[in-house]
Amino acid sequence: MGYKVNFMDLDAVKRVGIGAAYKGGSVLRSFYGKLSRIEKKGAIDLVTEADTASEKAIVAAIRRAFPDHAILAEESGLTSGNADALWLIDPLDGTTNYIHSLFPVAISI
Repeated sequence: MGYKVNFMDLDAVKRVGIGAAYKGGSVLRSFYGKLSRIEKKGAIDLVTEADTASEKAIVAAIRRAFPDHAILAEESGLTSGNADALWLIDPLDGTTNYIHSLFPVAISI
């Protein structure tokens, strides 16, 4: 009885994740203090154009490097892919703070 072992280059995954976070951060900086659209997606859950644009930039960066990986992102949901690789993304963790130009905020990947 043998086990199939899948090896993944975790250094490459880390580099792509950090690069994707920087791309998302660049998008967030471009919207900082200049939001034109704030919507409610739940009773106390807010979303802005900065959230969605950051998520698009992050997902695009990951897709370029790992087109077969699955992605679960806060705004767009689940994109299926390789069951052995799942990226979890919150493109703007701290939206309420961000809206009011307060810190801390973060990108979580």
